[in-house]
Amino acid sequence: MEIFGITFTAYMFWKLVALAVLAGVVNFIYSFRTGRNLSDDLEQLQQQERSAKAQAMRERAGP
Repeated sequence: MEIFGITFTAYMFWKLVALAVLAGVVNFIYSFRTGRNLSDDLEQLQQQERSAKAQAMRERAGP
């Protein structure tokens, strides 16, 4: 099925390419502005959240 001269498969392919390019641009701008890597910062944030949850569970469990 064609809509506006392109197939659905081609549309989805170019949509995927556009999302990948957008993710690369966001990562580049974040790294350029902050001097840090976005994926490393996200991993550090997840680690902090896991630590906070574990501490809350320990406090809730009590002695």
